[in-house]
Amino acid sequence: MFCKIGLYHLFLGYKAKEISIEKEPVAVMKWEGKYISCPQRMIDTGDKVATCISGNLVTELGLDSNIDYDKKIPYEPVRGGDDRQPISKEGNSIEISVKIRNMTFRVRALYDVKAKDIDLIIGMDIIDQLFQKGFTLGK
Repeated sequence: MFCKIGLYHLFLGYKAKEISIEKEPVAVMKWEGKYISCPQRMIDTGDKVATCISGNLVTELGLDSNIDYDKKIPYEPVRGGDDRQPISKEGNSIEISVKIRNMTFRVRALYDVKAKDIDLIIGMDIIDQLFQKGFTLGK
């Protein structure tokens, strides 16, 4: 019996319980409920705070009106200040639905994080759920 990854993934060489950090297709839900592919994404085990989404992708998804300016998410950016010490910040958030294989993850994402050529950073909030389902990460 096949697991729910589908023949598409098997033909592309995906292992049943391994998520490819480089090639795994990821989709995000638009305002009307349809999912669109998000090729400019990164799966980042170093992102302990929350999944992050760019302002450009939020606009493309038609979710600008869903940005929550009241529910802030505290985070520390990768780079510190002039003394290279971490800078604590708070960012706006937005609820999004992310689909990886046939699994949907509804998360509160950090909104408008600036990362060069990246629209979506999958953080440990989603990665931990994948681990709980028995998945591992691979190249």
